[in-house]
Amino acid sequence: MGTQQIEPAAVAVEAVEPGAEVEPQGLPVTDAADPAPAADEAGEVVVEVGIPELPVDPATLEGEPAPLSEDAAVASDAAEAADAVVADETATADAAGEAADAEDAEDALMLNDRYRVTGEGTAESPYQIDFDMLVAVEQDYAPKEEGKKEIPEWINVLNGKHVNITGFVAFPFLAATANECMVMLNQWDGCCIGVPPTPYDAVEVQFAEPLDLNRGIPNYGTLSGVFRTDPYLVNGWLIGLYVMDDAKIIDSGSRNQAGF
Repeated sequence: MGTQQIEPAAVAVEAVEPGAEVEPQGLPVTDAADPAPAADEAGEVVVEVGIPELPVDPATLEGEPAPLSEDAAVASDAAEAADAVVADETATADAAGEAADAEDAEDALMLNDRYRVTGEGTAESPYQIDFDMLVAVEQDYAPKEEGKKEIPEWINVLNGKHVNITGFVAFPFLAATANECMVMLNQWDGCCIGVPPTPYDAVEVQFAEPLDLNRGIPNYGTLSGVFRTDPYLVNGWLIGLYVMDDAKIIDSGSRNQAGF
């Protein structure tokens, strides 16, 4: 019995020339568009695979928000309710503030658009003033400076009016009685202890009647009298500015620089 030699089937492999198109083998990647194989300069086959497009929800394109979950909806409602409460409280506070401002406009005197002065300027209802407004005059009146040689009109409104002012008190000398004193923003003993006054933070006081000091000498109190501006200049330098006449002490005591 003879033996028959079977030759293996020859497989032809064609070389791919650079730039030549090659038909793809196997199934297409997508049924929408087949990849277009190409050969690069080195002769290698490159296949570009297309990415299939995903369906897009039209609602998303129109910018409509996704529905909230139940918990998120509850939280959103609670936040809106809280905002409404805050808005109501703010509106109430604003209304109260406007009412207070209206009341102040009727019952108070506004000086320099900053200082609210209560009272009527009479002996029965004196204006309640403080050193903040008196010290502020320095911004407008300093005789040694150009453009500041005139006392501002807003402080002259108090001239001839009854006022109350509270501060530290110093007497010019020790005696059984006193006809005058000085009321100041800062404590000062007349010599070495405390802060010496300036023309803007002190008022020279003349009492309507002598003050009896036998029972004690106060260094702090509230004084009431007729207020006026009376600049005292020496060679153009301001030495004194405020004066109170026909005064009396309506409340007095002792206090240190710290307020005790």
